[in-house]
Amino acid sequence: MNEVDKISRDARALIESTKDTFASNITNAVLAKKLSFDEKQLQTIIAVANLSIDEGYQKALPTFQKTVKRTLSESLLSTDKKKKL
Repeated sequence: MNEVDKISRDARALIESTKDTFASNITNAVLAKKLSFDEKQLQTIIAVANLSIDEGYQKALPTFQKTVKRTLSESLLSTDKKKKL
């Protein structure tokens, strides 16, 4: 697995953590009666949020990977230049 893929995998872990935190926070808000949704509505809201987060990640991933690749390449070039000096 190349470095860009490793970083992308780690970014995916951030996304999964975000989804888990959202689900936990909205569920806790319902349990604390700060929001009023029945079980089916709550499940639907969480599902829509998860789908939206996943879609956003997939749309942004190619640009993110290009940026990571460029940054890693620039860093490598900078390191190589320093070694030659």
